[in-house]
Amino acid sequence: MGEQTIGKKAVTATKWSLLTQIASKIIQPITTLVLAHILTPDLFGVIALVTMVTSFANMFSDAGFQKYLVQHEFKTDADLHDYANVAFWTNLAVSFLLWFLIGLFRDGLAALLGDTTIGWAITVASSVLPLTAAISVQTALYQRALSFKVLFSSRFGSSLLTLVVAVPLALAGFGYWSMIVATIASNALLAVWLTIESNWKPTFSYSFRYLKRMFSFSAWTLLEAFTIWLAGWAGSFILGNVLDAYYLGLYRTTVSLVSAATGLISSAVTPVIFATLSRMQGDRAQFDRAYFKMQSYLAMFVVPIAFALFVFRESIVLVFLGDQWVEASTFLGLYGMESAFSVVIGYMASEAYRSLGKPRLSVAVQLAYLAATVPCMFFSAKAGFDVFSIALPLVTLFSYSGSHLIACKTRLSLSITETFKVLLPYLVICVLDSFVCNLLVVLIPFIPAHFLVIPLYCLLYLALLVSRREQRDTLIDVANRFGLARFLPHFLLK
Repeated sequence: MGEQTIGKKAVTATKWSLLTQIASKIIQPITTLVLAHILTPDLFGVIALVTMVTSFANMFSDAGFQKYLVQHEFKTDADLHDYANVAFWTNLAVSFLLWFLIGLFRDGLAALLGDTTIGWAITVASSVLPLTAAISVQTALYQRALSFKVLFSSRFGSSLLTLVVAVPLALAGFGYWSMIVATIASNALLAVWLTIESNWKPTFSYSFRYLKRMFSFSAWTLLEAFTIWLAGWAGSFILGNVLDAYYLGLYRTTVSLVSAATGLISSAVTPVIFATLSRMQGDRAQFDRAYFKMQSYLAMFVVPIAFALFVFRESIVLVFLGDQWVEASTFLGLYGMESAFSVVIGYMASEAYRSLGKPRLSVAVQLAYLAATVPCMFFSAKAGFDVFSIALPLVTLFSYSGSHLIACKTRLSLSITETFKVLLPYLVICVLDSFVCNLLVVLIPFIPAHFLVIPLYCLLYLALLVSRREQRDTLIDVANRFGLARFLPHFLLK
């Protein structure tokens, strides 16, 4: 497949993927924000503990086969479908086994997490595991084909169902069970929807030869997924044990809000990046050009979002979450600003490792990150949540992004200088923009009025962006690729 053909398919895929993420990422924070006014932070902490277990089990139920189906080059569609069958039936069998083991050892798991009352909640929530078999395989096939249209409609429907189910149950007094039931219903809808719309349906065929081939690749992918899970949930485990469910709720809800904000762009783009770069793995010159171009596109939108989270941190917490969440504002701002580096450097690098079939690089980076952050999280949590809120983003900034830069340079020959050439202009623009708007936020005592500064933040960012020739050309390029050039002022197109 030629570079232009892949590029066109990637643009189309990104459009639908972006719509998917806009739909889900708008509904997801709406759900969180509504529930934040109904449920207390400690109940969110319980939800986080349950999710920690189900996400861990989900990782093993997929076994890394999803990435194999996207990244591997198959001879024919029939060959691809045979491998999909092996992935589906293996995932299904592992999912039921894990669900059984979780139910069997539910009380021990609950005690390990620091709350002996949530054993049955963990068991019931784990009923989503068998649904993963259908969801992960079907999602992989759609991503491989750069076909995100069905993913858009199904993700939107499942996200909307979560909102429709969770909020009435929370209002009725079901507490954390409202989210557990809503999550099960959402995943069930997603599994059925994707299967009905797909050209591939599971059939009763299996090959241990195919399983061996897949697992030889997926073993490292699975280990990578485990280290990513550990990096993502180590803070929750430490806070849940060192502090309590209240601070765990503050932490996880803040992380979710930041992920929803930056993920509006990154979650839409990264699946397309992986699928696109995987098709280019045989041509490194083409691969490198696409990598840095996509990194520039990502930085243009993610960096201003990340800095805005810092500028408007107190307003976001007070207006959207309420007074009971005010202690989370410092962490929201610093973690949000740090996410600019994590997304543009770390997420891009991770997709490059996978697309080149080198997940072990991601494993090494995650282990380096954990070696730095786990002691930081433990000792800073001992000192209190305020210290934790400052220490974790700072250590993450250097350990996570720095490790990825070193791995990209030494193992993939991707220039660190080129990455900073991509990132630095957007950082400079956002620092100037943030300084001006943060000054206005400090001078204005009325919190709701802070949201009047947001349009100014956006306009100032665009003005500074188009004042630089290279960034202006990148903006025009994005607009042309997505058919949005007609919405740009005419003087920019000259």
